[in-house]
Amino acid sequence: MGQIKLQELFVGNSVFKVITENDIKTIYNWRNQDYVRNMMKDSSPIPYKNHQQWFNKIIKNNPLLYFIYYINNRPVGVMNFKIDEKDTKSVEWGFYLGETNLPARTGTKLCSDGIILAKSLDYETITSFVLHKNIKSVKIHENLGFIKYNTDDSCVFYSKDLTK
Repeated sequence: MGQIKLQELFVGNSVFKVITENDIKTIYNWRNQDYVRNMMKDSSPIPYKNHQQWFNKIIKNNPLLYFIYYINNRPVGVMNFKIDEKDTKSVEWGFYLGETNLPARTGTKLCSDGIILAKSLDYETITSFVLHKNIKSVKIHENLGFIKYNTDDSCVFYSKDLTK
């Protein structure tokens, strides 16, 4: 586990493509939008130099797998998996939609397709933490069958068994 076995995965009219150097500005612009930043644990704007350093690190770092999500050939968001070092069959995911003016339920589609992606990479469990204030993400996790296993002052923690 940890080495990506595919460069892209098609799911209907959608595709996940492994990020490349060509995606650096797109991800930077998406991640710094207020509506994306405000739902992250660290909601500070990211200077471009810091983004470049982070981006170059994740391009080479296999515990982190990053994908651009396309619908009808339009890049619309990001899905990432962080591999659990103690259990390589488990990943923690993160995602966001960087584009606006998308059809209703695009976030749900991103996540349901993300589950298919995780299964295709032979992962057995997805974990996640969601800020309490991110009501849309909380609903997505619950609607997709994630089990809440913990909470703290800022987050809800979820898990989904992919073997069932």
